[in-house]
Amino acid sequence: MKKLMTIAGVLMIAGTSFAAAPGLSGLNLRLGLFYPTDGDTRDFTSDMWFTGGFDYKLKDMAMGNTSQMGYSIGLSVDWQESDEVRAIPVLVTLTSQSMNGIYWTGGAGVSFNHAPGYNKTKFSFMFGAGYEWKSGMNPISFEVRYFGNGDSELSGIGAYVGFRI
Repeated sequence: MKKLMTIAGVLMIAGTSFAAAPGLSGLNLRLGLFYPTDGDTRDFTSDMWFTGGFDYKLKDMAMGNTSQMGYSIGLSVDWQESDEVRAIPVLVTLTSQSMNGIYWTGGAGVSFNHAPGYNKTKFSFMFGAGYEWKSGMNPISFEVRYFGNGDSELSGIGAYVGFRI
């Protein structure tokens, strides 16, 4: 857990140092709500959980000869928690971005799951869609993501507002 938080901190510091340079860095910070799709999980905890996370764009990619669509590979880390239950999915992502601000994203990796008396690392995946509003120097994003988890009780839907620096 300490390693994960250290990695997250280093990426955030790296992202903010890039923000001083002209143009945007690859760091998008986001906050939102998470709705577990499992009824028993909602009964044990609350219906809506706090969630937060970040995406870090590692590399832009060109696919084909179209200038209307861009792609990038990145890293996504989220924190979904209510009461004493939490999931921290760490995923490698592929994101497509069109010129009109709409984007699609998906990824796979692992989730660090915790409940009282339970700590496991499980396979995790995510897919989602969003809109990046480019107003001013730092775009704001609105997105919805579905998170699948090897512990199906921790699968659910997240709604986020993000800020690219």
